[in-house]
Amino acid sequence: MNYIELIKNFWLQHNAYSLTVTETALYFYLLETNNLCRWANTFNRNNGKVLADLSIASLKTLSNARNRLKQVGLIDFKTKNGSPNVVYTLVKFTEVGAEVGAQVGAEVGAEIIKHKHKQKQVGNSGELFPPDQPPKKKPPKPKVEFIPPTAEEVKEYFRDKLPDWELQADIFYNHFSGLGWKTATGAKVERWDSRANLWIIEKKQQDNGKTENQAQRQNNRDADKAAKARNLLDEYAAIEQGSNAIKEKYPTFSKASAVYSTSLQSMLLADTEKAYSEKSPTLSDLERMYGYGSSSLWVKTQLLTIDFASSTKEGADENALNEFSGLFVSQYHYIKLTEFILFVARFKLGRYGKFYGYFDTITVGEAFRKFLRERSDELDIIIRRRNNQALEEQQAPVKRNHQPPDDLRAKLNLK
Repeated sequence: MNYIELIKNFWLQHNAYSLTVTETALYFYLLETNNLCRWANTFNRNNGKVLADLSIASLKTLSNARNRLKQVGLIDFKTKNGSPNVVYTLVKFTEVGAEVGAQVGAEVGAEIIKHKHKQKQVGNSGELFPPDQPPKKKPPKPKVEFIPPTAEEVKEYFRDKLPDWELQADIFYNHFSGLGWKTATGAKVERWDSRANLWIIEKKQQDNGKTENQAQRQNNRDADKAAKARNLLDEYAAIEQGSNAIKEKYPTFSKASAVYSTSLQSMLLADTEKAYSEKSPTLSDLERMYGYGSSSLWVKTQLLTIDFASSTKEGADENALNEFSGLFVSQYHYIKLTEFILFVARFKLGRYGKFYGYFDTITVGEAFRKFLRERSDELDIIIRRRNNQALEEQQAPVKRNHQPPDDLRAKLNLK
């Protein structure tokens, strides 16, 4: 079948019947499809495929164009009821005017460009629309064999690039050699020097950020400690002014606080019984001696020594500390000052746990409940020991009064 004849005939019919753009596009679409089918007498095409390829809005528009092409004698088609597949035939004509040939050449090219968006060159087979050639495969890149570095080569690369470059070089080498020179995702390392450079950059960023953050946190903590110390002085002065009952031994609240302070921690840790001595005042005694608020201020002072001694990133919140101190005094007003000092000393030694990132009053409360259990056991031991001592002292005179005479002891060969 000569495709030139089909094209010439189309333009004769187009001039005679003024075919629409849709009808023109459909005919050249079918012409290309028949070409891909090696110019079979009949070929199938699905309606949905035609609608999508030519961007036709509706099946009715497609049917009208198809019927129009059949009426003017360009195509023939057959459909089955309910089937979207249509059997097409391109009608062949042989009578063509010479003057049409020139027109066909120009207008066919324009239509092809318009509806196909690209121009396909005519191959050696003489086909207007030859099948697309498969894309050429790019030649594979030559594989470069990876040679793992030695520990000395890694150290030489890391030399003087980090403060701890020798340590980091060892860590880097052991890390990747342990993985078989693969990444964490399993990909093979192609250039170990690139990985080493990335390692060095990340380490520098971590060190810079850590140094700046540590310095800033330390400055903040120092300022926080200074502010809390000033507040304590102001609160002590207020207690002094409001005190009504002044004791002879500790005439001022400041002197009492100076005696019952962290200076007793070492002694109480060495001799626990002294912490439970009856000579020490209780928290309620402080209230009676120096007025309302004195005992909670004293508790707050002891807790701040924990805050100052800790290495937490954030210090104690002032409001939370005030509230906790007041609640603590209300709950444990019977606790002696020396007992609380012993608790603080043990807490600093890590006996009841530690803070995680910031000073937490809830952690202090839980730790004190553990201390109360220890206190109960230790008081029982002290009481039993004192009772045993008292019993021995009572029995000692009886034993002395019932000693046999010396002559009888000699006869009985008693020492």
